[in-house]
Amino acid sequence: MKKHLWILTATAFLFACGGENETNESEGLTEEDLTCESADVDESVENEVDGTLENGDFIPENSDGLWQIDDYAEMMMGQKIFASADAMNNNGDGVEHYYQTLDLKGGYAAVTGAYEGWSEFVLWRMADGNDLLGTMSAGCGPACDYDFKFYIMKDGEKVGEGNNLIPRMEVEDYGASLMPKILEKYEGIEYQEDYQFFYNFPQKGTSMEVDIIVGADEVRIPIMMLSWDKKKFSVKEKYTELNERMG
Repeated sequence: MKKHLWILTATAFLFACGGENETNESEGLTEEDLTCESADVDESVENEVDGTLENGDFIPENSDGLWQIDDYAEMMMGQKIFASADAMNNNGDGVEHYYQTLDLKGGYAAVTGAYEGWSEFVLWRMADGNDLLGTMSAGCGPACDYDFKFYIMKDGEKVGEGNNLIPRMEVEDYGASLMPKILEKYEGIEYQEDYQFFYNFPQKGTSMEVDIIVGADEVRIPIMMLSWDKKKFSVKEKYTELNERMG
């Protein structure tokens, strides 16, 4: 497993609709934001032409013209996503995907299929009318490896890079500073030199917690909370206590 000192690399991540008008951090959603509807980004999606994301010939059904999380998820997957495992065709024509979670009001989707791993998608509405779309793909076997990407989107087209809206250098530097303390507390980690960062896509609210995962998915510890102001993320809190995330 490679050391990941970045947030956004390449493979196929929840979506929270931004809302600062009614400042309830635990809910984080306004009436406007609740109109947003909320899965593993296929490797074939990564072609970019004239600022748009290409996904073959697949165009999601979008009758009202408002891009919601299910529209973005299907666009990124390049095909229809079924409502459940039982709803899949299972006709052997190719890899199929279904929603483990689809929260249209929360702007979050988690997708998997008959394979190891899964994908998550999340969307934040931006002050300028664009969408910040986060994607995550997890490939597992036996340990899991996570890839995160962020895009600024408008009507299904990429209009900017979302990576620079995340304070990645601050995340990476703080995570690296905690490593000696982590290795001292959690002895016996097999691959001590390997660590990566996991961005917990919010299903409620707009803030995003960041974890550091050490070794072959052996120890996972929350290290900070990021807050969203409809323009970018900032570090809201850095955690000094090492409390392993369980489950």
